[in-house]
Amino acid sequence: MAFNNETVLITGTSSGIGNAAVRRFAAEGCRVIATVETDDQVAPMAALDGVAVATKLDVRLAEDWERVVGETKAKLGGIDILFNNAGVTVWGGLEETDIDLWNQMIAINLTGQFLGCKAVVPEMLDKGKGAIVNMASINGIRG
Repeated sequence: MAFNNETVLITGTSSGIGNAAVRRFAAEGCRVIATVETDDQVAPMAALDGVAVATKLDVRLAEDWERVVGETKAKLGGIDILFNNAGVTVWGGLEETDIDLWNQMIAINLTGQFLGCKAVVPEMLDKGKGAIVNMASINGIRG
């Protein structure tokens, strides 16, 4: 598939698959919004020098999604592709996992993807096009 200057918003770009996706989408001709969780992660992503625009996004917060989607629409005309990649892994058994850790994992891994879709779908429906990729771990299908 060839891209033609589409705008891609990618979550969880500070390492791993998200970081590789930033570079690959940019190499394929996309404009990339690379989101990271903390302020100190913005500078390393911004250092990609023209490959991506880095911004902070807490995927657990609807107001953060509204801000990032609004800024992207104002600057670049909107989001054509959402690559929902942010996620955390919790290691340990049931006995070691307290409710706060559980709630954090659910908020990032599930609620964050829901909020991302909710934030971009109305615009995609208005445009009559768009794509959403929701990443998941192999741990989602095994016990």
